[in-house]
Amino acid sequence: MGNDELREILAELRVTYDGYVSKSWGTGQTKTWKDKFGLIAASTNALDKKWKLYSKLGERFIRVNLNPD
Repeated sequence: MGNDELREILAELRVTYDGYVSKSWGTGQTKTWKDKFGLIAASTNALDKKWKLYSKLGERFIRVNLNPD
């Protein structure tokens, strides 16, 4: 996935995490969502390659690295 697409997805996550999303489609249909949510995800070390982009997310997201010993 390219950086532009990734930025778009991350922007949507930031807005959604703040509690309100309204999305319109070309069909004239608009969907609105207002609520809060939590998200837990896991990934491979590939995340480290894009960390500069992810670091712009701010305090909405917390990153935890687990070191298997």
